[in-house]
Amino acid sequence: GVTGVDKVGRDKNHLKLKLYKDGNFYKGIFFYGAEKIPELKFGDKIDIVYTLQENLYNGKKYIDLVVKDIKIR
Repeated sequence: GVTGVDKVGRDKNHLKLKLYKDGNFYKGIFFYGAEKIPELKFGDKIDIVYTLQENLYNGKKYIDLVVKDIKIR
């Protein structure tokens, strides 16, 4: 489910997501998501299509989800 949604970017048209499934938290970005699914909110149960992206930050490696599409259940 969705545990966090923040609009980001110069025009606030991208969504920075915090997601939870099976005891794990995930970070994701949905480019132009605020335009495609503006009603997305905390607590929504969703199905997503995504790719994985490796992210290096302060010498640590993280895996982020790059969301391609979301469907609210």
